[in-house]
Amino acid sequence: MAVDNVNHPSHYCNNKAGIEVIEVTGNLNFDLGNAFKYLARYKSKKLPAEDVKKAVFYLNHFYANIKKLCKIVVCSEEDIPSLVKKMERFCEVEDVPCIRRAMESITQAVLAELDHLDHPLPLLSESEWNITIADLKSYAETIADKKPEDFNG
Repeated sequence: MAVDNVNHPSHYCNNKAGIEVIEVTGNLNFDLGNAFKYLARYKSKKLPAEDVKKAVFYLNHFYANIKKLCKIVVCSEEDIPSLVKKMERFCEVEDVPCIRRAMESITQAVLAELDHLDHPLPLLSESEWNITIADLKSYAETIADKKPEDFNG
């Protein structure tokens, strides 16, 4: 079977969760969708550390604009439980604590929106957020010379 690099590239669905990443990211706002995408696929990309840094960029952009956001989920309310199950599956199989924590934070944001909380994003306190971002940046530095085969070999 030929590889379809346009519609289904291997790095989109070659993961331990067994879920194509777009099944999650297509249901999130731009920043969270991109952050989740980079966190879910970094081990399969040519420059893994760069993808972790891209996730940090989108998470920081999201956090800086949190008060301006109306919604973070773009799917119907009925579809959110299925979305959360897929997100939780990615979290379950992620073996790097800082990556898992960031993915869990994004998942918590979706759950908070589902629950219609007054402040819809009880993700993390500012200090916890800063620790998560610092941990992601530090992790990116430790994998700066890694290639996909180093993770999947």
